[in-house]
Amino acid sequence: MVEYQYAPTPEYRPGRRRPSPPVADNGESCTDKHDSGSVAARPPADESRSRPLDAIDRATPPAPPLAQLPRHETKRQTKRSVRPGLEKDRLPVAIREGLSVCWEAFAMRVIATEDMPALLDYLGRTAGKIHGPIRRLGSDFLFGLRLAEEIDLSGGLPVNSPKDVLLTQLERVVAGYRQSGDIQISEQIVLFGIRPCDLRALLRIEEKLAPYLGPGIIVKKLCALVAANVCLCPAINCFCSAVDGSPILAEGSDFLLHDAGGKFYVDIQSERGAELAVSLPELLREPRGEEEMDFSRLRSGAQETHRLPDVKNASLALKEEKGSLGYLDEYNGDCVYCGACSFSCPAHLSRVMGWVKDWEGNSQQVIETTPERLRRDRRLPFRRKLTGALWKDEIIDCVGCGRCSTLCPSGLGMIETVDAVNGLPLRHQPKARQSNREAVDWIGPYRHKIVTPLQAFAKIKRGDSVFLSSACAEPQYLAAGFIANSQRFMDVEVIHLLSMGNVCFDDQRLTDHLRLNAFFVGDSSREAVASGRADYTPVFLSEIPNMMRAGRIPVDVAMIQVAPPDKHGYCSFGVSVETVKAATECARYVVAQVNPRMPRTHGDSVVHIDRLHALVPYEEPLIEWRPPPLDENSRRIAQFIAGLIEDGATLQIGIGKIGQALLPFLIEKEDLGIHTQMITDWVMELMKKGAVNNSRKRQHAGKTVATMAVGTQNLYDWLHNNPAVELYGMGHVGNPDVVARNWRMTAINSAFEVDLTGQVCADSIHHQFYSGVASMADFLRGAARSEGGKAIVALPSTAKNGAISRIVPQLTGGSPIVVTRGDVHYVVSEFGVAYLHGKSIRERALALIEIAHPAFRQALLEEAKKLRYLFEDQELPSLTQHVYPHEWETTVKLDNDEEISIRPIKATDERPLQQLYYSLSDKDVFLRFMGNDPHFPHRRMQALTVVDYDRRMALVATIGPLGNEKILGIGRYDIINPDSCIAEVAFTVREDWRRMRVGAILLEHLTVIAKSKGVKGFRAEILAQNQAMMRLFHTSGAKMHSQIEDGLYSLWYMFDELENGKSQDKT
Repeated sequence: MVEYQYAPTPEYRPGRRRPSPPVADNGESCTDKHDSGSVAARPPADESRSRPLDAIDRATPPAPPLAQLPRHETKRQTKRSVRPGLEKDRLPVAIREGLSVCWEAFAMRVIATEDMPALLDYLGRTAGKIHGPIRRLGSDFLFGLRLAEEIDLSGGLPVNSPKDVLLTQLERVVAGYRQSGDIQISEQIVLFGIRPCDLRALLRIEEKLAPYLGPGIIVKKLCALVAANVCLCPAINCFCSAVDGSPILAEGSDFLLHDAGGKFYVDIQSERGAELAVSLPELLREPRGEEEMDFSRLRSGAQETHRLPDVKNASLALKEEKGSLGYLDEYNGDCVYCGACSFSCPAHLSRVMGWVKDWEGNSQQVIETTPERLRRDRRLPFRRKLTGALWKDEIIDCVGCGRCSTLCPSGLGMIETVDAVNGLPLRHQPKARQSNREAVDWIGPYRHKIVTPLQAFAKIKRGDSVFLSSACAEPQYLAAGFIANSQRFMDVEVIHLLSMGNVCFDDQRLTDHLRLNAFFVGDSSREAVASGRADYTPVFLSEIPNMMRAGRIPVDVAMIQVAPPDKHGYCSFGVSVETVKAATECARYVVAQVNPRMPRTHGDSVVHIDRLHALVPYEEPLIEWRPPPLDENSRRIAQFIAGLIEDGATLQIGIGKIGQALLPFLIEKEDLGIHTQMITDWVMELMKKGAVNNSRKRQHAGKTVATMAVGTQNLYDWLHNNPAVELYGMGHVGNPDVVARNWRMTAINSAFEVDLTGQVCADSIHHQFYSGVASMADFLRGAARSEGGKAIVALPSTAKNGAISRIVPQLTGGSPIVVTRGDVHYVVSEFGVAYLHGKSIRERALALIEIAHPAFRQALLEEAKKLRYLFEDQELPSLTQHVYPHEWETTVKLDNDEEISIRPIKATDERPLQQLYYSLSDKDVFLRFMGNDPHFPHRRMQALTVVDYDRRMALVATIGPLGNEKILGIGRYDIINPDSCIAEVAFTVREDWRRMRVGAILLEHLTVIAKSKGVKGFRAEILAQNQAMMRLFHTSGAKMHSQIEDGLYSLWYMFDELENGKSQDKT
């Protein structure tokens, strides 16, 4: 045996001079002695069709001894069996000497894409004619015999099956077998780039012929080599995973090809594959660096088919005539009997079974399991096809390639047929049928634009910026393939707004390949941003479209999702326009996943198909979003917000619980409008119930306007071709000038934290980014400028299960200001509403402390005093025990049809109450306070406004909206003597509102509250001149008791002495 001195050789490239061959111990050239560098000893079968590359004519270096090859720790030594195609005298020296080959030692190899023609040329000259996928007319793929350089592995599933090639070859074998009884194979072929589903169909043919021609007649005998091209991104109609197959596994292959962009990973599957690896060590090189890790990630990230019809159950149901045949009859009624499904089916074996029939004399014993009635039924080809899907021992012949659905001119679908037989709800079937028809109808004129995801990804260059559609319009199929093939790219920036799908960029293996730049931090990107593996760009969404057009946010490639084009060639962006339209206009290359399930929407939501460079048809359900479960705090917040929404208002509500919680409170509203960044199911419900009709809008009157739709399938079905809803880009919808044109624009948004001055943090929790600045500030500012507009910020009072307060003295360190203190009108928590617009810091601090959680109010009060926000002597009720009683708030209509509010007093009423007292005449002040002091400073007013809502209670009658209220009157009681059950009362009414029953209404409501607190009666100390107070007491209808001493009347009555009738005297 000759021993070789082995040294690694430089990486081979076609056209590059190869290194000199190794030298044996005796000094002779290995090439001279054994001719191992020239493998083409047998001339090609068809010399005119062979075009070997110049590089192959040079000497090929011999392989190293097997002992020097890398091996796994566990090896299965398989004795090499010499087979036709790679004869013994053409194998490398180490194998020719009879050494055993451990093919598991060659688990994975790598070949450059540019070296693939050299490999194919080598196989064509040494193994046999090559049959593989070739491109026809620039779009369709066929499987057939072509020159090596014409094989194209970048395409999708060929329209024809390799069965067509093999049956022609196999027929010669069968003919010879009939004549001589021997199996004679004169010429072998190479199946290169066969898809796993097609290879599985060939194995089924082998199985049927095995009793007559022996095992392995096709892949082991007729084929010299089988190289399968795995499906990293399954085709639109593929469902091989549903029939026990897999798009990335190919039983019977010698090696699997994995397209990794610029190179192929070659997964060795057999001894024959290992022999080839030994023969061409420079073409099929060992992995370097992280290629093994990339290969493992490529395999693990490959997608299974999304569509999983239960073919086996449907086939058994039809054989037993138990399937849901009614809808199936209607569904398949459009069949034109063209035979395209049978012709293209790799498992349709009438030709093979004809041979079996000749041998057996009765094919019925072999495959006929179809009931007699269904065999005679010519209306339903898919039905007959399904009844033949099970062979003996319940082996499923259908391999799930989906060719029958793709090629059907009537738009019929195997998957939909299976679902119909299995009795799925009929409401899904018409949509499935319509989707399949659309998928067929539109493709014809634009077939030249159809590409596979891998072909689309090939357009992405190093350092490109790739835009990915957001939210529920995220192209899941494209996105998953994009991530799975990330090793193809280098330093690619992914521009993304909001991900609601399963795309995850928090993977260290994406480093140096993909890096996310998010404009909004969502669940799928939060960890990546926090760990530094992704970027966050804080920017108002309304500015992004113009920044893209100006090139400040560059977009090289846009991956989007659209609905199929209409008859004019326009595709709809569907449920998401926001920044997608701008990205589509600016990108160098636009690839669109065309999904028939995407609804067509109105507004500025279409793009002509000429702007789309590549189309990837793939039908899949849209991402659905449902709001998180509502809690009691959310309902209380929604109830307070609903009280601020007036009839005719135009609403903007951010994503989250608020919209859903508001639904029951808004149903009774009238003439509401919608102008918002996103609509969800609650908008649909309000429009159906008539609460939202957009009739009073001044911008887009009569239309609900948004940039995206986020919700359930019911929402998407309702949106389809609905002219009442229009979607526009964020540059228009979020523009504060546009927002401000709407009358009574009411913007409602959530926040994480609010400080006592009104500054709002809404995109991060301390230093950790959690969401984004988004469009909150745009809508709040637009609402503030709108006529009658309201800018509302909502938040729960606490976080972490009540452990911390969201209302804080100052924003926590690291928390940014998303909305300034000048842009906020209202802050709402589950404890009430704080009006801030136009208020001083002192008034703001008091208002926010009042709606903070009681457990934190005292601490907030003390911190506010330290910051000099409040008076040093500022007091509030016993904050940990007493909560403002919202249940006592009500409205009353007066005799003059004016509507006033009756509510308990607040500490923030100090200034309005002060204004009430200063409006009184000196006489009124004397009668009310029994003195001549006309001054009402803070220390005096604080004692009148701070009550405990239990033993000290005060009600005020107000008019005007919150924040601009005027106090018309006040009534109060105080239990001065704890042992007494009688409370002291006092009333004051503004002079110009007297004799309108304001005082009587206050007394009536104060009586109800006092009774609930255990008070037995009211008592008043009044001057004899105060006739108005005397008349007010008599309106109670109770038996009056009185006592006079030194000109001071003491009047009292007990509640149990109240008469049924009430005096109508006016005060």
